[in-house]
Amino acid sequence: MNRIAIFHFELESGEHLKLQYHLPYTSLLDRWISIVDRRKATNDSLELKISNKTLTDLELLMSIINEIIDKINSYYDKQLPIYTSTAEINANTLNHLHEEFELYGERQGKDSNLFPGEEFHHTWLKLNEYIHILETAIDTGPFPQFSCLVQYEPFERGEPVTPTDKLFLDTDFTWGQLYLGYNTLGKDWQHVMEDDDTRVITNNMIKVQETFCSEAWLNFGDSSGNAHKSTERQFWKWYIKQSSELQSKIPIDNLLELALGRYYLGVIALDETFLNFHPNKEDWLVPHSELRKSWNLEVFSKIKRAIDIEII
Repeated sequence: MNRIAIFHFELESGEHLKLQYHLPYTSLLDRWISIVDRRKATNDSLELKISNKTLTDLELLMSIINEIIDKINSYYDKQLPIYTSTAEINANTLNHLHEEFELYGERQGKDSNLFPGEEFHHTWLKLNEYIHILETAIDTGPFPQFSCLVQYEPFERGEPVTPTDKLFLDTDFTWGQLYLGYNTLGKDWQHVMEDDDTRVITNNMIKVQETFCSEAWLNFGDSSGNAHKSTERQFWKWYIKQSSELQSKIPIDNLLELALGRYYLGVIALDETFLNFHPNKEDWLVPHSELRKSWNLEVFSKIKRAIDIEII
């Protein structure tokens, strides 16, 4: 049976924002709803991780991530680099920080008593969050690739992904689509390709999603538009440029193991939330439009916190 999910947010102004999604029936739907209902019934709090910043926010973001790094350095057994200029913030330096985050995760996973307490672990999670926020902010493309993750705290591994669930992997990532969150520490094949981060392959650190929880990814980027199979074509072009040694490590002939994409949950309802901003529904359907861009910059960029997930 098809369902509806409504995500409720508070904006910086204090106003309420409601984003409603149509959820078609899939092998994942009932299990995801069951997790959400269970977590909501126990009054667990909602966590929001949002990427809705641009180059104009870079000075502020540099200040925030430096504070996080400084806090880590005060406890950690090696020193992470502090940014001294926004010019230093690029894909290479962010990849380096992400590598350090993954190495910390592996060490902490082997010995949970190696580092001091939950607060220190939470600081590393904040570092990872701001790495992704900065990745969005430095994207100089014509369309703001905004999105957010919403889930109940504390984190749980949740349900296993089954081979049948992989029918619903989607790589289009068009504006207004809803997906399961990645729910995994590290980079999968698609993330490695996007960052051209081949050391993950060399170090055998690929992490394909194996579980899902309440986490949902609300995408308001528009990376594909009307371009069919753009992710797959991008991956193929990247693959054929690699050395034969690296190619032998990439499961290009095993789509289940490659698992490109994210697990599809639903699509945004073009209701009064959007029609009050612009009343012509057909205009909202145009990819990469100035209308979608304006809504991203004027509304989505103002989201402050997640309030509730309502399932109908």
